[in-house]
Amino acid sequence: MQTPNDSHDPTLTLAAGQSVTQAAANVLNMAAGCEPAPRRGFTKLPAEFKALQDQMLYQEQQPSENSVVQPAQTCTTAQNCTKLFALLLLTVAARAPLQAQDLPITGISHVAFRVSDLEKARTFYTGVLGLPEAFTLGTTHFMKVNDDQYIEVQAGAPADGNIRMTHISLVTSSVEKLHPMLVARGLQPAPLKPTGADGNRSFRTLDPDGNIIEFTEYQPGSLHSNARGRFNDAPRISSHMQHGGFPVKDLHAAIAWYHDKLGFVRVFPGDPAKPELPLANMRMPGPGGDYIELIAEPGVAQHACFEVPDVHAAQKLAIARGAAAEAPQIGRTLRWLFNLYDPDRSRIEFIEPAVAVR
Repeated sequence: MQTPNDSHDPTLTLAAGQSVTQAAANVLNMAAGCEPAPRRGFTKLPAEFKALQDQMLYQEQQPSENSVVQPAQTCTTAQNCTKLFALLLLTVAARAPLQAQDLPITGISHVAFRVSDLEKARTFYTGVLGLPEAFTLGTTHFMKVNDDQYIEVQAGAPADGNIRMTHISLVTSSVEKLHPMLVARGLQPAPLKPTGADGNRSFRTLDPDGNIIEFTEYQPGSLHSNARGRFNDAPRISSHMQHGGFPVKDLHAAIAWYHDKLGFVRVFPGDPAKPELPLANMRMPGPGGDYIELIAEPGVAQHACFEVPDVHAAQKLAIARGAAAEAPQIGRTLRWLFNLYDPDRSRIEFIEPAVAVR
């Protein structure tokens, strides 16, 4: 892609056959200090640009007479260049709150479920998902996803209803720093307490729908810290929990709260040509790109979701381990996914990280 000439001619010449979105991708790479990326993905693009990458890759597949600039054509400021630089400005705008208001959060710590039968739950999470049981604390069993992430299962599931997930916990680098930041933003988190029974420090707050969000700082010598580097050879289907899901009543109010109070940013909005989704993926600060999914529709909103490179292979492995896995499908956020259910019908989702080519 050529840059505007020295005479400040308001045109931008594109390489033969280069799409506007690929030109935009290269501009975004340059803005991020990265090398130009290949057409199918941005391997060096920072996490803040990941959602826009996926959206552009989806839009690039849609047939349009203007989607590819032919040889000798130019991109004028009033037409395609406006789109290109608008994408850049929108990306910078989306990144700004994270730069200015980052909370000391690095990703998901754990998702906790209540179960009616601990042995059946352990068989599912260790046998099907391949998560090793790293340790127990009372009636709570900790299934290790990676050195920072766990699924917690605890006895005491309700006899009816589908509210079995008790909370989502996020990793923080400092509870002492985070707690007053949340208070300054108008929240009322529970008071800070000394080290808990697991050896870590944590506190909780509620979102507007009463969902419990916990913040955990791993401490040296804690059960979690002592498990680092151990159990890493387990036959996991996935070693990254990408998000957890919460039910909400007013989606737009929930989006505003997570953005304004926690600095989360919405990603994977779905097909722009279709009506707005009844869900929102709100990405938290931190390098992993983890997020909380807010769902404003009936069904099993509470869930844990694991990232896999190949949904079809993961589904076959789950079936081979005795699970009744749903068929893979392209979900409403335009990514391949499938669902499993634990013995109490808590939903476990598996999803690919990139937008699918339709």
